[in-house]
Amino acid sequence: MATTPKKTHPGAYEIKELTVQNYAGVMFDISSHYHMIDMYESIYAPTMELNIWMNDAVGLLETIPFFGEEKIFITFTTNSQEEAVRRIFHVFEIDNIMEGNTTAATYRVKCISPEAMLNTRLRVYNAYERNRYSDMVRRIYEEYFNRELKTIFSRAYEKPINIEPTKDQFTIAFPGMHPFEAMHMLARRSQSDVDSQKITGALFFFWETLQGYYFRSLETIMLRFNELRENNEIDDIPNFVVKPKQLGNSEQLEEADFYAVEDFQYKNYFNTLQNTEEGMYTRKLLAHNLLEMTIDEYDYFYDRDALSEAHLNPDKLLISSRSIALAPAESEKKGSKHNKFAHVEYYPLNGSETSGQSNEVNKWRLHRQSQIKAIEAVKLSVVVPCDDRIEAGTCITLEFSSRLPYADKLEQYRSGAYLVTGIHHQIRGDKYMMRLDLSKETYEKGLDDVFRVANPNQQIDPDTGNPMSHSKAKTPSTIAKRQKQSGTEDNVDTDDAMYKIFQFSSDTKDVPTGPRPKETVERGDPNFPGLT
Repeated sequence: MATTPKKTHPGAYEIKELTVQNYAGVMFDISSHYHMIDMYESIYAPTMELNIWMNDAVGLLETIPFFGEEKIFITFTTNSQEEAVRRIFHVFEIDNIMEGNTTAATYRVKCISPEAMLNTRLRVYNAYERNRYSDMVRRIYEEYFNRELKTIFSRAYEKPINIEPTKDQFTIAFPGMHPFEAMHMLARRSQSDVDSQKITGALFFFWETLQGYYFRSLETIMLRFNELRENNEIDDIPNFVVKPKQLGNSEQLEEADFYAVEDFQYKNYFNTLQNTEEGMYTRKLLAHNLLEMTIDEYDYFYDRDALSEAHLNPDKLLISSRSIALAPAESEKKGSKHNKFAHVEYYPLNGSETSGQSNEVNKWRLHRQSQIKAIEAVKLSVVVPCDDRIEAGTCITLEFSSRLPYADKLEQYRSGAYLVTGIHHQIRGDKYMMRLDLSKETYEKGLDDVFRVANPNQQIDPDTGNPMSHSKAKTPSTIAKRQKQSGTEDNVDTDDAMYKIFQFSSDTKDVPTGPRPKETVERGDPNFPGLT
């Protein structure tokens, strides 16, 4: 009976095999010549990448030699694995060659999964009649990758693929696309058939991890994550803690050290300007039926339609009900009737889309684009010790301690659930660390709930202009509802004077000012002819 290896220290690992096979089939052991190994996987990439930084003092460039026709075989274990991971990569480039006056040359060997090399040489011309998109993906993978690589390598070569069933059946003829292009097109059109009541979006991806290939909906993954939390099966959810590094004796390890974040940085904390322009909050789709010569219009509102999609945190979003990003009222009169939408998209319908087989273009086109922007809205990169439970497409939790002076618990917005969108598996020295690309596509707490919690850092005394004390902080009796139109009487709940730009000396009512002194301009001043 196999036993779980004993944990020695965070990031412990063992390289069992690191060899190169040259164009002639000769094998070379390079396990003593590498400086760092970096394997990268991402939900946005159909294959993995491998980078090996070499310290070459024995002339491997000459003895192997490297010509771009080599294969890399890597096998390794971690301190929590019962079985080793073995992968094969294809060398496609060497760069950053530095020799200088030293005895050793340094360079980077860039590698890719063999499927990527095969993809560049193959094209899909097949037609698939009345098939589910998931079945098409399976047939393409089997015919163009699995079958071909068994011929190139051996019949023993096999890489697992996890395919989630999709809704409805369609007819598609691929006009000479590369296999990955074809599967990407199928992914962006797919809707899950697992639970149509809880999964209404279109968030399928095709990607590769150390465990194999996936053609799955991220909504299904997030739904499963919610089920684990609801059933209190938290042992199946990796949890890491952001805390200061311990000083002192490094040999005194605790269990918490295996789940401590060593480094983190935000890649994006939000960008409402970009999100508005690219249609995350509001979208309009004009679907032109080329056969029937008709145009169908579809609207998408993030704070309305996104609530029906599966999220890391059910019934939670990244905006409040007051941030719908519609244009001002009556903007339609200034041009097109679609002018109030920040993002308007035209899409021609043809082929199976007009043959009575409804692929709900309004669903996958509108939902998917907004969902992807939501995934990219709040991005965080963290470095943690290797954990075999984590791969691209899984969900984890992070704990941030609150900095509020009166709180002794976790930060309510940054803490909680994150989606792992990418992983850099970095092996260097005696540590195997994982740099995780994380996405927080919903907050743990609804932004409207902030009105229900007294917070002196957020509430200003109207008389003094200073933050209220915790004991005096108030909560409004009502919560703002969804904003239908910006600039209408329904959402104007402040004094007009608050938004004045200029203040005249004749005005007696005080208005908020910034750090600069008040601008006092007399009406009729010749230096300001426009002020009368």
